[in-house]
Amino acid sequence: MSLEALLPLSDLPPSQELRELRATLFAAAPHGRAGSTARQYSRPWACVTEWATAKGLAVLPMEPRVAALVLTRELQRCYRAKLGPGGVLTMSAAIHFHHWVRGLPSPTGTPACDLARTVARRNLAAGRAARRGATMEEVDAALQALTAAGTLPSFVVAAMIVLGFYGFLRAGELLGVMWRDVSFSDDHCEVFIEQSKTDQERVGVWVVIAAADVSGRG
Repeated sequence: MSLEALLPLSDLPPSQELRELRATLFAAAPHGRAGSTARQYSRPWACVTEWATAKGLAVLPMEPRVAALVLTRELQRCYRAKLGPGGVLTMSAAIHFHHWVRGLPSPTGTPACDLARTVARRNLAAGRAARRGATMEEVDAALQALTAAGTLPSFVVAAMIVLGFYGFLRAGELLGVMWRDVSFSDDHCEVFIEQSKTDQERVGVWVVIAAADVSGRG
């Protein structure tokens, strides 16, 4: 699809500068998202384009019904491989992303595409093995072994386990914690999480961890 179709300038006064600005806008469009986002979508997008091209179907712009069929095909693959819903959801996001960076309307907002995503979330997730969290006894055993080692790395790992377990922190949140992000008081400590999946405004959050009374434990 031409740049003229993406951003028409024909009804404006002829200007080389306007054409250059339009080209600059769409050349910069991929940088509107994090680089990791584009890399995450590269593989599923390659699968989409390969399959659609082999079937003689248009990729850009893609018809909504074609998008729904592509997602259904990925749904079948995830069923066979006993995978979670991530494959379908990521492929849907990849289709949306590659239309967005070109100024094209996304074909993934239709009821058919939504149905494919809903089925993936409800059925593929149910087929995955449930994750079991660590018990307090397992955490205690790990802490005893680490502190008995008496080395700086072992104490660092022990501190991370305590913060992660009692602060209910995700691995990504925990790995971003620095010493300056932890504040201690007599009855609790506070941990500042700069980036969290639940922090929609990306302003950071403070997690409060109450001090435990271990006087009666052997």
